[in-house]
Amino acid sequence: NNIKDLKKKLGINKKRISLEDILKEYEVDVNESSDSGQCLLHSLISDAEEHLLELVLNLPSDFKTQTKADPNIIDKKYNWTPLVMAIN
Repeated sequence: NNIKDLKKKLGINKKRISLEDILKEYEVDVNESSDSGQCLLHSLISDAEEHLLELVLNLPSDFKTQTKADPNIIDKKYNWTPLVMAIN
């Protein structure tokens, strides 16, 4: 999943760290595709993480990550936007 990918990419060794803490403490490109071809928004939709969807779409100003999730990114596996994925 994308959270494991983020932890590995950023060299985070903490076993228990939330996505919110990662976005707050590290500068992350939330629109970057993982090896599976999906961005973080796609992953959160498929995992039904509604509270985290709101977070990545409207990041607080005190977070190191400032690039908001782009809802128009098409995943490489199904060629779906996050909205199409949510509908399906």
